[in-house]
Amino acid sequence: GVIMVPKNMDLDFTAEVKTIKYADIIITDAKGHLVLRNDSMLLKETGFTLIGAPVTMNASYTSITPQKAAFNYHIVANDFDIHKAYKNIKLFHDLVSMAEHADGLVSLDYQLGGILNSSMMPVYPSLKGGGVLSAKKIRMAGFKLFDAIGKESKQDSVGGSSDVSKVAIKSTIANNIINIERTKIRMAGFRARFEGQVSFSSQLNLKFRLGLPPLGLIGIPMTITGTGETPAIHLGKGKEADELQEVADKDD
Repeated sequence: GVIMVPKNMDLDFTAEVKTIKYADIIITDAKGHLVLRNDSMLLKETGFTLIGAPVTMNASYTSITPQKAAFNYHIVANDFDIHKAYKNIKLFHDLVSMAEHADGLVSLDYQLGGILNSSMMPVYPSLKGGGVLSAKKIRMAGFKLFDAIGKESKQDSVGGSSDVSKVAIKSTIANNIINIERTKIRMAGFRARFEGQVSFSSQLNLKFRLGLPPLGLIGIPMTITGTGETPAIHLGKGKEADELQEVADKDD
């Protein structure tokens, strides 16, 4: 079951914890303001270290039943190892599947809320939020999506190992779908942009434009469907049938 916050408790204090283990996540040097009141726990201006990077967070947690709780948090993490986060944090693994093929430092500013089940794990259709994942430079190697784009556009340099620079991916999450706003990137000497949908099961519905050198004024439009492991690339604009189906939380 979930952690039940006592109804008759009213506490307000500053906490310092050297090490916290939550599932497979190790948090160190946690310091923050903690409030327990009315079935809820509030974390204010909490700082800690996660996978070697400094993190600040404000969060709330409310126990609803012994099998269900609600949470909401705003997290800011600067210059953390994207691949290490993919390997060690399940939620990041599921939200940013491309990180499997990425190396480099990224920053995250995101707000997310939803329901926790009896195992204290997020119920994915209940998740709602938004924010930005940014990086000055990351290296993509073995990323099948870039390989497929290079093959379809007959621009082989796009595939293989590519450096992606000055990227800021803004997205929102609702009903099991990550909606990505139009994002511009520079990769392997090309100017590109993309936008669209990614589901938590790694299904894709992306509009992609590969701008050709030198200035990217001439571009190749593409539609990307399929999954991250088996992407399907089609030249031209997408169809209404490509839209991913939302999955609403059953408790809504």
